[in-house]
Amino acid sequence: MPFATPDDRTGLVLFCIEVATYLAGLALVLFGSNLPWKVLGSVLAGFKLAGLITLGHDAAHRMLVKHRRLNKWLAYGCFVPIFHNYHMWIWDHHEIHHQKTNGDHFDSFVPYSKAEFDQLPLHKQLFERFIRAPNIVGFGVHYLFQRMPRVRIMPNQATPVRYRAGAWRDFLILVAYQGTFLGLLYEAPRYAPVTASVALLLGFVVPMFLFATLVGGSLYLMHTNRRVPWFKAELDRRGDAAVEYCSTHLTLPHALSKLVHHVFAHSVHHAHPGIPCYRTPEAQRRLDELLMESAVREPMSVGGAIETLRACKLYDFDNHQWLDFDGKPTTPRLRLYSRQESPAD
Repeated sequence: MPFATPDDRTGLVLFCIEVATYLAGLALVLFGSNLPWKVLGSVLAGFKLAGLITLGHDAAHRMLVKHRRLNKWLAYGCFVPIFHNYHMWIWDHHEIHHQKTNGDHFDSFVPYSKAEFDQLPLHKQLFERFIRAPNIVGFGVHYLFQRMPRVRIMPNQATPVRYRAGAWRDFLILVAYQGTFLGLLYEAPRYAPVTASVALLLGFVVPMFLFATLVGGSLYLMHTNRRVPWFKAELDRRGDAAVEYCSTHLTLPHALSKLVHHVFAHSVHHAHPGIPCYRTPEAQRRLDELLMESAVREPMSVGGAIETLRACKLYDFDNHQWLDFDGKPTTPRLRLYSRQESPAD
């Protein structure tokens, strides 16, 4: 496939730009002459952490650059600052998310059925309502406290045995890095015009929460849409359950799409995970041409995101239809055999 051709120079340049910009944001936090500059640096650092996960994702897929070993080291370089475990990522993202896309497994924003939701304890129902409300903050809360602890940081009983040794080594690397980083921020008053509390808040807490909010929101919009189905049973991934139908293409102006590494051209990534982010625009256009009206393609907008959040609360897995928390349909049924919508009965 001509699109699946990594380029060393492009991949390395993108990595260096993200790291340098992230460090520039931290420098503003520490050495900025006043609070507005420090806040600006904190926001910049958060945005760049979100950029690092996209590049780390590509490197873990061995497609950011040509060489396998270099991809692995670049993945570590991207994942360690965001407290992500390389071996845990390989297991969860490659073996589960890609193999069982929108299926019955633990993942980001997997919808409950009405019956499942009603059986949840009250605190879990309230949490589900919160993260699916149009409040933005729920994206970050979900990713930081529901997603990361289970599959991104430290191995647990669900981690396959073959990954545990490497995942524990990676966890120790994460602890060593984050401990050193937090120590340097705490000692910042010794070498920079900033208090320890401001250094920790703007150098770590705000960037990490902004990162989690951006990543959580992106993951939600990539796989939650009025026209995107979810499934319960083991699936034949051909035809209606093909992965390119289970994710979205949200269009952005080219300059803005390039700034976020074309992350919202997502369905083509599921169709072929070997395509680097810097080649996805051309590949996504070709996939959209092939899928025609079946492509889940729409402009990225705040209004569209709010509409999705209001409509997609629970899911009727039998009729393939989104519901609200009272179980009332909010979208037409998906006629999966034709990939077209039909009026609700």
